[in-house]
Amino acid sequence: MGRNRTLPVALLLGACAVAAGEEPKIAMPDHPGPAATVAETVLAPPPTPGAAVGQQHMFGAQIQFGRPTGTRVQYAVFRGGDYSILAEAFGGAKAAFWGDEGVVGLGARAMFNATSDGVRNALVIGPGVGVSYWQAPPRPDYVPQPYYYGPYGGYYVPPAPKYQSDQTFLVFDTNIGWLHDLSPDLGWELGLNVGVRIGLSGHEEGGASISGKVTGGTVGVYTGFRY
Repeated sequence: MGRNRTLPVALLLGACAVAAGEEPKIAMPDHPGPAATVAETVLAPPPTPGAAVGQQHMFGAQIQFGRPTGTRVQYAVFRGGDYSILAEAFGGAKAAFWGDEGVVGLGARAMFNATSDGVRNALVIGPGVGVSYWQAPPRPDYVPQPYYYGPYGGYYVPPAPKYQSDQTFLVFDTNIGWLHDLSPDLGWELGLNVGVRIGLSGHEEGGASISGKVTGGTVGVYTGFRY
């Protein structure tokens, strides 16, 4: 009877000793990669936010009607979450596409969302700065008309009038537009352009220099696509 009791006790003590020498194994859920540490979980930066409505587009092409009238093309050199920095070029004429007074310009523009529905529509504001070259109007043919003067006779030939020359301006302007995303890859924009021109070189009618003068502005309605 004593032997029968000794054997089960010995087996029980041996099992306990073996169990005490092993590390417990706990089933863990499967992960696609190594588990993150506490530091990685707490200190990791948040993910980069996606582009706001309309800010995902790289290129823009617009037609503007006004002063001047022409075509504007843009390329996003930098895109943030809700704004972009655009390089742009403009080509057209003072008042009409077919006008004799050509206008060309280069500049940069910041375009940011003033407000948005977060889905397809945004009010965009685009202040810009650039250099613009405006051709002078065609000069009429000048035929001097000498005339008689003085009590003892003589003729006087008036000098040729001083016509307006080609002019170069520093332009500060702003686009204010409504942008509607037709798809993630294509957006349509409609808006207003207003600005001011500061003379850099050239002469007004009569020969006065425009350098350093505020000589007028720009105004027009534009529409176009972003993609």
